[in-house]
Amino acid sequence: MNLKKTFNIFFVSLMILIILAGISTFFLMKLYNINLDQAEQTFRIGLDFKFVTMDDVDEYYSNNIGRVDVINYDLDIDVNLKDESITGLAKIKFIPIFDLDNFISFDFSSDFDEISVFHNGDNLEFKKISDQINIKLPPNSSDTLEIIIKYSGTPENKGLGSFLFTEDDEKDEKRILTLNEPIYASTWFPCNDYPDDKAFLTIAITNDSAYTSVSNGSLIQTKTIEEKKRYTWQTSYPISTYLVGFYSAKYVEISDSLILENDRIIPIKYYIINDDFRKSVYDLEVSKEALKYFDSAFGNYPFEKEKYAIAEFDWQMGAIENQTIVGIGSKLTSGNRFFSDVIVHEAAHHWWGNAVGLKSWEDIWLNEGFSSYSEAMYWENKSGRSSLISTLFSKRMDFNDTKLFDPQGFLFSSTIYNKGAWVLHMLRFEIGENDFSELMKKFFEKYKYSNASTNDFKNIAESISNKNLTKFFDQWVFIGKGFIYADYFLSKIDDKPVLRIQQMQDGYEEYHFMLEVNLIGELENTIQKFYINSADTTIQLNSEFEIKDIIIDPNNWLLANFIKEDSK
Repeated sequence: MNLKKTFNIFFVSLMILIILAGISTFFLMKLYNINLDQAEQTFRIGLDFKFVTMDDVDEYYSNNIGRVDVINYDLDIDVNLKDESITGLAKIKFIPIFDLDNFISFDFSSDFDEISVFHNGDNLEFKKISDQINIKLPPNSSDTLEIIIKYSGTPENKGLGSFLFTEDDEKDEKRILTLNEPIYASTWFPCNDYPDDKAFLTIAITNDSAYTSVSNGSLIQTKTIEEKKRYTWQTSYPISTYLVGFYSAKYVEISDSLILENDRIIPIKYYIINDDFRKSVYDLEVSKEALKYFDSAFGNYPFEKEKYAIAEFDWQMGAIENQTIVGIGSKLTSGNRFFSDVIVHEAAHHWWGNAVGLKSWEDIWLNEGFSSYSEAMYWENKSGRSSLISTLFSKRMDFNDTKLFDPQGFLFSSTIYNKGAWVLHMLRFEIGENDFSELMKKFFEKYKYSNASTNDFKNIAESISNKNLTKFFDQWVFIGKGFIYADYFLSKIDDKPVLRIQQMQDGYEEYHFMLEVNLIGELENTIQKFYINSADTTIQLNSEFEIKDIIIDPNNWLLANFIKEDSK
């Protein structure tokens, strides 16, 4: 084939791909009713962010010279829509853990125009350095202190959109959303921005009177102040700073409820910005089914005294699990339930991440892997095992970029979500159905409203199963990358059938695992289990019938790729 002909074929193929992509984009925009201005905004909001790594997290904390344990945040945020600024007041009650030259630190990353710090009405000395504000403790201070930090200006918009003013030109309406995860709460309020420092929260948001402002916990007061309206929310349960959030828009508020076992009633709220609120509610109601299932599978919904709410916003790349007030892109709720997995995932986070929090960002798979496997469990409960497997296979990829614990590269890579889900699936096989069910319930019960590490989870799994799971966690969580890749050969030795399995993967030298093999005869078949404990394993197969063929891992328990080769 000559070069000119090759080029012409390539050019035509490329043009066909561009045309198909354009047609797909057109129909997606029609389907979700996105105009060109909204598409541009979606692209700008959704993709203009830095991919956070563990190095970024370490750098963020680098100027933190004195640790504290926060007991309570009392926040007052007054919004100025016209110039896209805020006036903030943070009253923080805390216990100093250690200090450096009588200075302690709070994370406070935005460079606000005016900052002042008070204790009992007296000004305190402070130094604003990079992402921290270092505050000199008052003389003869007690074990528990309360300080007030006042500030004003425009919060920096970092990460996924830590504090974002958006605008709907058609409705001539500005809106506000916050997405703190993982280290961006401090762009709009001073805090101890570690995931393991949970505290109670009261937050008041004041905006124009036409706006509804929603946040974590329960609504305890609304108050009209001249042409503005103030909404005050309060938590009954401790919360990590990355889960604190608020949204402010001209919402349509839809109230519902969920009745759980023993006549427990959970208030459900939907805050809608889409024109056809019925379509949005139809999609969002999937959360009620998910909450009901997780309540039975893992333990009682952990925020019963508050609510479960979902608010639409203008960040269109997914959703965020802010505690009791999930945010979701308004273009994901079209009335077609195309994004039910997202809604189920965020509901699961109220068990994994919100109630059972992280001890450190190194353990992020405990949030995302658990919630991703909860999606698969939800579909299994709703539609059977085939739905569990299809959900898992939709999440399967090579996973060669990072190990799960203390991930390298992007903190929220698909490996953390999807391999994390597969690891729980394999653990379920490793310890058995009953033990796995007990494990999830006990892990939740022990660590709800506090924080857990990967080793905490491992210890409970070992206690329940009476198994040493060090090898399992090393190969799948702490050390190994990728997954099992093996060739297998079916042959005969001394006229007896044997199976040989040779591991070929690069990410981990030698996996040990339980393996099911379906032995297939002329008229019958049987499944046998074998434990693989070497990179090159030969197994003698015993059966009452002549084995014509075999199927490796017939029930899809393993994150593995087995390739049948000709007999050796």
